[in-house]
Amino acid sequence: MKKYVAGFLAGAVFVLSASAFADDIKSLVGKKIQGEAVVELKGQALDTAIIVDGKSYAPVRSIGEAAGYEVSMQDKKIIMDKKPVVSGRDAISKDPVKLKEIIESHKESIAREEARLESYNKIIEQRPNEAEAYQPAIEHAKSNIQMYKEWIAEREAQLAALK
Repeated sequence: MKKYVAGFLAGAVFVLSASAFADDIKSLVGKKIQGEAVVELKGQALDTAIIVDGKSYAPVRSIGEAAGYEVSMQDKKIIMDKKPVVSGRDAISKDPVKLKEIIESHKESIAREEARLESYNKIIEQRPNEAEAYQPAIEHAKSNIQMYKEWIAEREAQLAALK
């Protein structure tokens, strides 16, 4: 007998809570969808909105995300928050693998510039009268080497800060 009473009470609670939830959406229940409309952003179709009683009901998630918002649902509320802006540079500065790849790339660039300097010096040894013509290229290569060394130091500092 206790099982029947417990079952009846559980069923009653379920029915009452379901009807309370349905009160929130009663306004559209039984209404006829009069049409559909494509929602576009800058000429690109996002999703489809329905039209009921002359009002369009558009998909909030599709529109919100296209506008740059994070869309979530909490306590029967749709929450739209601005996405945190993380530039590519900021994302890289927090990724140790990417930082190490960049450091290696800069080291390879330094090696290329040093090889270029060496080839210029060999040419100048063979043809000293052309030394002045190679001076701008030599200065450029030295400048690049200095720049890559500074970038390596910055990336190594970022990497050390992550540890």
